[in-house]
Amino acid sequence: MRELHRLGYTSYFLIGDSEYKLRTWFLTPLYNPEPNTPESRYNDCFTGTRCIIERCNGLLRMRFRCTLKHRVLHYTPTVAS
Repeated sequence: MRELHRLGYTSYFLIGDSEYKLRTWFLTPLYNPEPNTPESRYNDCFTGTRCIIERCNGLLRMRFRCTLKHRVLHYTPTVAS
């Protein structure tokens, strides 16, 4: 992603938790913003968006079980098709 941004592809953002460093293309939540400020609203929107993404990932993992922790196929390709 860093390389894409360096090449001029700047119409995207990734979001992540606060463990990641803030980059120009990577958004993280702000630490302890004051209530009723733009920073607080940003965190609220950020949290809502992140919840939607986490739910979507959970649904995809349940639908495609091979993406779960053990990364094994539960059915042969013949049975799955």
